[in-house]
Amino acid sequence: DFAGGVAVVTGAASGIGLGLAGEAVRRGMKVVVSDIREDALQAAAARLSEGGGEVLAVRTDATKAADIEALVQAAVDRFGKVDLLVNNAGAFVAGLAWETPVEQFDWVVDLNMKSVFYGVRAFVPRMIAQKDPCHVVTIASAAGISVYPGYASYSSTKHAALAITEALYLD
Repeated sequence: DFAGGVAVVTGAASGIGLGLAGEAVRRGMKVVVSDIREDALQAAAARLSEGGGEVLAVRTDATKAADIEALVQAAVDRFGKVDLLVNNAGAFVAGLAWETPVEQFDWVVDLNMKSVFYGVRAFVPRMIAQKDPCHVVTIASAAGISVYPGYASYSSTKHAALAITEALYLD
């Protein structure tokens, strides 16, 4: 039962993130949506609020640890706690391993993998201190468990995101 809880969803301006934020609103949660795209983020927040949802939009670059720290602080300042973190921010990048530019590889590592670590590091200590049941969900795609041709950077980051989340469960 998530009613009355607080959810934070990264990468929530569109797609899966927006859908998950909408489901959280439908289940009676207060929702903090984040994304790097300010216009799309504000449009998503307005859409989610139309049905009576209590929504806070926080522009966040998930590749920056300081932005994730600011996100958790904004959520706690507004709603007092966080019960559900959805690490959804990510991007699909395809290309042959030997042709992938270093800058592109670094960016996809930062977004698809390091953002999950930043989320765990920023949110979990606060969740533990709440002493409530809390959840962390990481969106990893099938590429988190399989490797496909042309997906060297994407699959490696999604494998890592899954490993970070599984390690969190074991810890």
